[in-house]
Amino acid sequence: MIGLERAVTVSEPVSRFRQAIFRLGVPALLALLTWQFRQQLGAWGKELEAHGWSGAANQAARLVHAAEWLFITWFFLRLMDALFWDWWVPRRWGRPAPGLLRQMTRLSLFLLSMLAMTNRVFSVPISGLWATSGVVSIVLGVALKEIILDAFMGLSINLDQPYQIGDWLKIHGKGENTMGWVREINWRTTRLQTDDNNWIIIPNSVMGQSVITNYSQPSELGRWELEFTFDPSIPPERIIRVLKAGALSIASPHGVRADPPPDVILDRVSSGGYVYRLRYHHSLQDMSRGGARNQVMAGVAKHLFNAGIHPSREIQEVLLLGSVEHTDAGTGLHTRLLLISRVELFEGATGTELKRFAEMMIPRFFKAGDIVIRQGEPGESMFVVGEGAMEARLVNDKHPEGLVLGKIQPGQFFGEMSVLTGEPRTASIISALDSLVFEIRREAFVEIAGQNPKFLELVSQTIARRKAAMESSLNAQEKTEKAQSMSDELLGKMKNFLSKWLG
Repeated sequence: MIGLERAVTVSEPVSRFRQAIFRLGVPALLALLTWQFRQQLGAWGKELEAHGWSGAANQAARLVHAAEWLFITWFFLRLMDALFWDWWVPRRWGRPAPGLLRQMTRLSLFLLSMLAMTNRVFSVPISGLWATSGVVSIVLGVALKEIILDAFMGLSINLDQPYQIGDWLKIHGKGENTMGWVREINWRTTRLQTDDNNWIIIPNSVMGQSVITNYSQPSELGRWELEFTFDPSIPPERIIRVLKAGALSIASPHGVRADPPPDVILDRVSSGGYVYRLRYHHSLQDMSRGGARNQVMAGVAKHLFNAGIHPSREIQEVLLLGSVEHTDAGTGLHTRLLLISRVELFEGATGTELKRFAEMMIPRFFKAGDIVIRQGEPGESMFVVGEGAMEARLVNDKHPEGLVLGKIQPGQFFGEMSVLTGEPRTASIISALDSLVFEIRREAFVEIAGQNPKFLELVSQTIARRKAAMESSLNAQEKTEKAQSMSDELLGKMKNFLSKWLG
């Protein structure tokens, strides 16, 4: 395999060398053959003149000379391609030479060569041609000024390269803006492909006179923004915490990025309330603008729902209808009750039991990077994430700083096994963002279990079902059977451990 890779690597420059020799060799060989043929015609000239064919001989010699001139021009244009455009320019500029510039340079040199050939081969005065071409140029310039402007602007775009093939652009217009991928830049127009898979063809003169935002430069990773408006009674630090967590919850290497992390600023005050700007980063090469916006909105909506926060209505309407008081920073009884009623672990609890749990939930605020629980330590509490996000890490010999197991989002919980069975913490939990979590101490479970002996059975079934669902190698029937077995074993551990408090 190594030998094969090596052979392929060695053959690549050999193949390029052969291709270059062929491209230069063909016009050189033709030029040499026409030169020899022209020399031979000179030797035949006297014999042709003796037979009265002098005019035809001279005409044939001129035509062969003109062909020789064309082949020499062809050779030097290809030599310029090989040495200048394909070798020197990429090393000097750090990028391939623009195609339009190459074409216009070739055309200019070819026309100059043809003018020189006309003078040298056919003895036509160049001064007359220049004068005639000057008049023709004025006429054509007036008639084709827009096309000429497009061509020169296209040349300028190729030289300056404010955008390239594959860039995502916004062309700012007087009315509606135009956005799309650059798919082609030719001598007269630039072609964009929109998100709707339509083509927009814009003259280069218009592109040169427009204000353009290039989202693909200087980096493919662009920053985008979404605006949200919320009631002024909600503390800004709470809104910022929830919006950040919502955007970060959907982050991935090929979507909305976690690095640089999403950020939120309080932008202004409007008639609807406080306006916040959520800023996030993603590459348009990985995900469309609409796709990224949809993911961010979905993540934010889920976190707002779990936090019990709603986008603001007009202030006048809020004052007339009244609104839920938000000055509790998300820790009030109403908010706690909404949160715990959505937690999977308590899905078997009655309304009265949920309310009692909500009353005993203790709010805890953590800064990003704070350690909430440590692996291996005993625990007397479990936690429910209210706002923000947590990160589970497993510490072992291979990962002394902790292997990231995953994120814990609002509405999810951790630490329940230590509370219910006395097992030490199986992982460390770190606050990934500024977060609000609610602590539920063991006393709460003891109180509810003492009033309702079936409660522990329902909790054990939920935990067992959750763990069995993570076994990807099992089919549905096997998962059900394993969940039942785990539930029975877990319930036994719970009753045995909690018996000292339950009596």
